[in-house]
Amino acid sequence: MLFVKKIERMNRNLAQGLLNIQYLIDPDVISLGGSISQNPDFIQGIKKAVDNFVDTYEEYTVAPVIQACTYHADANLYGALVNWLQEEKQW
Repeated sequence: MLFVKKIERMNRNLAQGLLNIQYLIDPDVISLGGSISQNPDFIQGIKKAVDNFVDTYEEYTVAPVIQACTYHADANLYGALVNWLQEEKQW
């Protein structure tokens, strides 16, 4: 049960940060990456926490669109490749 509470707290903290990002820069979509983004429960947990904030606090009127990055854990590899290609002027 302690594990579940810790995950819920993590989701609330992430949700609060993502809501702050939504109101600071108003992105169309917030994409979460890394290995953890492959787990649909991770994304769903954060979305649920965001919805709870929006439902609870009237200050939050817009919920961000949250999704997993396309490349999940490989995003850093693609980013490194793009960086290398740009430095070598091959792209």
